[in-house]
Amino acid sequence: MSDHDPWESAMSRDFDARVRDLHEAPLDLRDVRDTARSIRRRRRATAAGGVLAAAAIVVPVALLAGLPGTEDRSGPGPAEDPTTPGETAVVEPAEPTYLAEGTWHRADGSTVDVPDEGYNEAVIWDNRLVALRWDGDNSIADVITEDGTVVESFAVQTGSIAVNEEGTTLAWTDGDGEIMVRWEDGRRTVGVERGRAVGSPVIAVTGDCSAGPTECTIYTKHAAYTAGPGTVEPPLGGRPTYNDARAGLLTLTEEVSDDSSCGSIFDITGDDRRVRGCEHTFAGIAPGGEYVLGLPSYLDGIGPGRAAILDAATGTELARYDDTTVMRTAWVDESRLLIDAYDYDDRVWRLLTLAPDGSVTQVAGPVPGEDMDNPFTVVRR
Repeated sequence: MSDHDPWESAMSRDFDARVRDLHEAPLDLRDVRDTARSIRRRRRATAAGGVLAAAAIVVPVALLAGLPGTEDRSGPGPAEDPTTPGETAVVEPAEPTYLAEGTWHRADGSTVDVPDEGYNEAVIWDNRLVALRWDGDNSIADVITEDGTVVESFAVQTGSIAVNEEGTTLAWTDGDGEIMVRWEDGRRTVGVERGRAVGSPVIAVTGDCSAGPTECTIYTKHAAYTAGPGTVEPPLGGRPTYNDARAGLLTLTEEVSDDSSCGSIFDITGDDRRVRGCEHTFAGIAPGGEYVLGLPSYLDGIGPGRAAILDAATGTELARYDDTTVMRTAWVDESRLLIDAYDYDDRVWRLLTLAPDGSVTQVAGPVPGEDMDNPFTVVRR
């Protein structure tokens, strides 16, 4: 392998950053996997035209119903029913938002072509798509308008970006290791001591940073800050790993052993621990705060083997999707969880939604491919 091979360089840089952080938390395989997947996509993009044509797999509609026990939503949506004067229009539930083969599938059901097929993470900020890609040396965020135009690009050090629940504030760690927050007409550098944020991705931002430096909180995996700047002490003490913050709630992992982990769902506004448990890793919080994503308490391999919807008030498991490998998840709305899943038995990718009543709806797929060739990127809101 050449000394300048992008795969080796990316892996070396990614592992070096995380080795510096091993005293705080286990290695985050998600970031390594995303870098590998992105480089694989770039390598495929430079292949001959015949290979690209072969990779553009068109799945017959009949195959999209091939997942037992699921409703197929991958076909055309229902026609819009007009309302007569005086009637209250029925608000249709949001469609899952995701990227697939250079197309942005939006919440209103429309699609927009985007300039790159290699985006590996994305959020909605100020009605625009902010999507990450690997340029061979760095992770780059493209800000994309509703017509698919890239209006700005900037470097992101840790390959992770976060947006507040209102979609108005964006946060990330830049190429110099500084935490940045940005809103529609302003931005601020969070004055974290240089180097403290290195290798620790921003996972959440809460509040309104435009209202003042103390009106928002930025969470990395291992610390929390106001935009003041100032450090926010862990609500339960110790050195936790933060997983998400939204709707007045915080999910965190407090203890990690060789075969399990224990964590909590914490009510920030009430300054009270709601739930503590060791059966699940408490992860993404649904908009509104009624539900929480539950992943296995022991995370191993390329991805978790299941995803569950938990009651945020009690930690009770309400629904589960398993017998798969969960690569990425995102909440579609207040109750539906979008799951990007890989089936090792059939060697196919599927995009699904899971509801608290246990119903599963197929959104896209199955798409044949290897475990590093994910055709989908879920978009977080």
